[in-house]
Amino acid sequence: MGAVLEDDAVDGQSFAVGHFGSRPIQRLADVLREKDEAALRQRLHKEFGIEDESFAAVLFESSSICRRGAMLYPHVGELTVSFNGGKDACVVLYLWLAVLLAMDEELPETPQVIFFDSGDEFSKVKRFVTWVVRSLDLEMITLQHQSFRLGMESLVANNVKAVVMGQRSVDPWMAGVDAFTPSTDGWPAFMRINPIMKWSYHHVWAFLRQFGFPYCELYDQGYTSLGGVGDTLPNPALRRPDGSFAPAFELEDGSLERDGRTKAKVKKEAPEVLRCPETAAVS
Repeated sequence: MGAVLEDDAVDGQSFAVGHFGSRPIQRLADVLREKDEAALRQRLHKEFGIEDESFAAVLFESSSICRRGAMLYPHVGELTVSFNGGKDACVVLYLWLAVLLAMDEELPETPQVIFFDSGDEFSKVKRFVTWVVRSLDLEMITLQHQSFRLGMESLVANNVKAVVMGQRSVDPWMAGVDAFTPSTDGWPAFMRINPIMKWSYHHVWAFLRQFGFPYCELYDQGYTSLGGVGDTLPNPALRRPDGSFAPAFELEDGSLERDGRTKAKVKKEAPEVLRCPETAAVS
């Protein structure tokens, strides 16, 4: 289990595992300056002990997607990163910032992040989001008590042209979605950028833990996929004999990732094809 720092606590309640003191974004950026996958693979193995070649492959491809997105939408205000504090959202935010740092070209200011607050968020998730945004000196727009569609209408009206998301191919309703996918007909017009589409559950945890990135403490309490308070439980696959729960990164079968999410959530989300685990609900 990662260390929960005293500084990561409000009113005596902790919410974050890890910290930014070891400069993990800068360390990742240095690795991402490698120009070919073989060199990246060697450094991951030598410096971080990562032997999984499939991880090197998805990291290399995802960093290329981020670079392309940054070049396609270079102007301030055109692009925003969806960040709701879930593990996949953390991966995308940290990766995007590291790629910008690794790029040699002069880029605009760090993109703003958006937080969709459904009103049913875990308090630890909300505190974690606020802490990350403050720690990284980011600008955040919070959209409260509204659907993803309505939120996007207001963002697009203010010149947002692309949203970076933490969707993965294993998430519900992802058929036909690619790394760059325009919004569906009838929705406000914007580009969905999905850098980690090909990542597995274990890739996500290898990234967060091997690079030392902070994540929400709920994952160390047995939660593997976070929705709202009313429809998310610790994953039963992680229940120990004494009734406690093992941390999320100990889940061996990634196909069980969403077993703590209730069916009621699926029924509520289904009509909105863009309402995904990393935009409107945390994962």
